[in-house]
Amino acid sequence: MDPRLEKQLQSMDHPFFKERPKGEDPFFAKRLKAMDPFYEQMQKEIDVEIKEISRATTLNEDSKYPSRTSTFDEDARDMSRASTLKIESPEIVKKARRGRKSWTWAVVSQIISLLWLAPIITLLVLNYTKYVIGASIWCPWKDCSAEPFSPRAIGKAVNLDNQDHDVMGALQFVSKALEVWFMFISTSLVYDVAMLLAKKGGGLPVGFLLTHLEFGDIRYLLNPLLWTSPIPHPSGSPRLRAITGKLYLFVVLAASLTILTNLMGPATAVLILPTLQWIETPHVPDIVFNGTNAEFPPGGVDTIPGCSADRLYAGEYSCTRAIYGPSLDAYADGTECTRIQFEQEYGAFLYTQSQEGSVQYAINVSKVENDVVWSPNRQALRDLSYDVLSLNFDIFNDTRVAEKDYKLNFNNSLATVLQRQSIAFAVSTQCFYGNVTVKKVDRHRDVVCFDNWESLDAAFQNYTMCIRAGDWDAEVYDNSFFLGHSSASRNKKDPKIQINTLFSDRATLFNATTDFGTGIKSCLEADSSVECDWNAIFSAPLPPDFQNMTSNVQIVEYILPNTSAPDERVWCYWYTYLGFPTYSFDISFEANPLSLVQLNNLTTIGSSDKPIEMHPDWMLAAWSIENEGTVDGNRPMAKAFVSTLPTAPVKDWSAPNMKEMEFLHTYCVCQATSMVDWAFDDPTNSTIVASTSGPIFYRYTTLHLWAYGLSDRTSQLGVAVVLLGVACVFIRLILAFMFRFRHEHSAVELFVAALEHKSQGEFEGLDDELELAKVRFEMLEDENGKPRFVAERRGTGLSDISKYDFLEGKGD
Repeated sequence: MDPRLEKQLQSMDHPFFKERPKGEDPFFAKRLKAMDPFYEQMQKEIDVEIKEISRATTLNEDSKYPSRTSTFDEDARDMSRASTLKIESPEIVKKARRGRKSWTWAVVSQIISLLWLAPIITLLVLNYTKYVIGASIWCPWKDCSAEPFSPRAIGKAVNLDNQDHDVMGALQFVSKALEVWFMFISTSLVYDVAMLLAKKGGGLPVGFLLTHLEFGDIRYLLNPLLWTSPIPHPSGSPRLRAITGKLYLFVVLAASLTILTNLMGPATAVLILPTLQWIETPHVPDIVFNGTNAEFPPGGVDTIPGCSADRLYAGEYSCTRAIYGPSLDAYADGTECTRIQFEQEYGAFLYTQSQEGSVQYAINVSKVENDVVWSPNRQALRDLSYDVLSLNFDIFNDTRVAEKDYKLNFNNSLATVLQRQSIAFAVSTQCFYGNVTVKKVDRHRDVVCFDNWESLDAAFQNYTMCIRAGDWDAEVYDNSFFLGHSSASRNKKDPKIQINTLFSDRATLFNATTDFGTGIKSCLEADSSVECDWNAIFSAPLPPDFQNMTSNVQIVEYILPNTSAPDERVWCYWYTYLGFPTYSFDISFEANPLSLVQLNNLTTIGSSDKPIEMHPDWMLAAWSIENEGTVDGNRPMAKAFVSTLPTAPVKDWSAPNMKEMEFLHTYCVCQATSMVDWAFDDPTNSTIVASTSGPIFYRYTTLHLWAYGLSDRTSQLGVAVVLLGVACVFIRLILAFMFRFRHEHSAVELFVAALEHKSQGEFEGLDDELELAKVRFEMLEDENGKPRFVAERRGTGLSDISKYDFLEGKGD
């Protein structure tokens, strides 16, 4: 055996050399030749390379020299078709090369990667802090006032819109630049990991050689080479199978970066493009609700504008006519108008607006289980009117929002909506035509029964509802008034229309088959000599479906004059519910030319909700009349009832006259509920807040402007994507410090290195692309920094030299 080769194998710690017995072994060279068919060629190449190295420097006795064509590691005897390439440079060559190598590209590459974090972190901060821009995207110095009350408001809005389109387009290009920038980072990361496997990981399959150039295309996920290249050949050694797991980790990395790279563009676009948002200023505690006065007659200071407390306590409700009489009459005119339209093709009944202070409101209709009509509260509307006037003053005087973190000019928004939480009343009402029966219990007490009752959802029909009226030991109230004749009436001696308003805390029901065990049917049919326990009758429980329908019942009966049947009349019942909606008012004249208030966050009213108590004297206040008084017949609302009621008794409830009747009645009820006042406390008094169970009402402003934020799922997904991109930057930086990557070879360099590689037969018998891609190799750099590939020879696949029994004891 050539002593130089023997010394070289010994310096490489070759496993076959370890097997050599002490002393002379005449069969060692023969055994090596048998196991290594490329022995002679390796011998020749060693001669050439030793000469080349000797010209550069003098080798030490213990210097190591690897073969470009073969490396014998501890598992080389088991290597199979899945060949591995490996090169190691001599120490002295490494030292010389290290002096010539430049770290410039490695540093520049890492700086480029780290600089990508600057815009990304900026976007994350802008979105996380919900940074507010203003009425226009291009508002760097907050000088983009929309000026909603300016004569040039429309022109200003057009200019701002044009600027927004330009900036949005420019930001799209910035987003694309960030995507391309990240492509550089991900490409470098894939290349670094691939070269790490090629140099230190035990070999890289041919199919992964150009992965860093291919992975950016989403179609790469469908390439079978990505998923099959890590699989070793069946005859591969255990060591090859062990490093297969590392290769599959590389596959996962490449596939993940393929998806991440293709998502980075949309992700950065979502984060870099601001959106038009409704931003709420901090909610300021305004008052603590402490109950309504609905169960009591109108009274108190400032309960109703224009009425003193003394007049209200005395029942002189005519004082309300000066301010609220015209609003009730306006309802009548609106009802007449919508009735006419209802009779036209495609017509419909619509509610009329009413004004309070500097705002208007319309009755809100919410169909939830029952037809529920929401009536805004006038006390709440007066508070909102004060907010509107104060805000108008602030806008005209260029006042800024005082709350922290929202130092915004009100003019610096596209829309401004005032918000105030308060109370409102929901009303469920229905009118019928039928007979009324009055049972005289004694001189001061009556039981009044109304037939043809049915539930609001029409689930129960043809019942008779009975309530108590008069002086009962219960929550029972009633009053009455009359509608006078108008100046155009032909016969002023005709009886006037009488309107009775009744309230009872409890009612009972019966039909032709049952009275639910209360005994009211027999008591109504008995003569006056039979005594009945009426309190027990009205306190007897009804089936659960009727419980809330018979609690706090309010009835208005309209007694028609000159009818053939004096007991026939139109009667309407209603229930009142309390809710806590949010009053919203858009201050922009263009968006809200009628100055309408909207009710948001309305409470869902269902059959299981219990109505509240409502004193019937609030109906007198709505009509601006005293008990037993007569309403001026020339008032539009009185004239509307006089003209509608005589024709109201019809069977078809959808007929225009009955629909008009229901509208008129609903307006009167809503007028009454809107005038109810309520008590409140100071929210800054902690003692009061702790002792009361009422809710705290807040006021705030909602501004429509350009801002960043993470309120939607797409922006949250965008954050997740860019955070993964940030992780890629740091992973690449850590790998660079751990393994000291210095130079990145171009595709041309790799291609030239592949052309310069001398085949050792590692591809023999492999014709299929999938099999060729499985061949693994290792790569290193020569003294000029150029990549070099060296294929490890394809072995026999035997893993133990002891299997070569034919060599033992033989000498040739």
